[in-house]
Amino acid sequence: MSHERTSKKSSGRPRISRSWKIAVGVASLLFGWAYITGKPFWVLFLFAASIPSAAFVNWMFTGRLRRYRFLFGLYGTLALFGAYEAWECGRIPEPVAKYTELPKAPGEPNLYFEYDLPAVEAALFPDHPETLLMEAIQLNYCTTEGLPFHLHPFCQKYGKADRLRIRKVLEAALAQNPKTNEDLYYSYIDVLKGTDAGPEEVEAAIQQWKRLFPFSTRPAPSKG
Repeated sequence: MSHERTSKKSSGRPRISRSWKIAVGVASLLFGWAYITGKPFWVLFLFAASIPSAAFVNWMFTGRLRRYRFLFGLYGTLALFGAYEAWECGRIPEPVAKYTELPKAPGEPNLYFEYDLPAVEAALFPDHPETLLMEAIQLNYCTTEGLPFHLHPFCQKYGKADRLRIRKVLEAALAQNPKTNEDLYYSYIDVLKGTDAGPEEVEAAIQQWKRLFPFSTRPAPSKG
């Protein structure tokens, strides 16, 4: 009788095969090695998920749902290819780049002195706050001492521009009470200090920026 109970207990407890123990040990060692050497998170996840993934695949092909193993294998393969395509999205694989010998990209274009984006924006959206901000940025380049931008044709259209003109452009944009462009309010504070504005004006501009963007990660501007 006692032998029968023992056999029932032992038969009711699932046994882990030796191969699974070895697999768990190898995966644990690889996970520890990847963690110590500072591998990216996806490598750690790959090693940690290898055992349950292998168990799921084994169950799928031998368990109750094995009748669907063909569909599982088909969609699983498509999922792997889809994951690879998502990983490669937005970049050219190195073997393809070497084979085609594509030239390196020239970098981002200068929208203010190659294409005159402020002028394009002014033609499409005149007096819009975003347009006026772009004009102020271009004016800032054109009036900065020590830079040769004042000789550029795009700067010549402004004539004799100075910091006071930048301030007027930004104030025209702020008069429309835009609520979403932090660059506009933050730039205005800097321009105020550059045009010898009074401390009350600078403080008011700082408080307005803080009120509209309380969660900004930019450093708080000084009053002087």
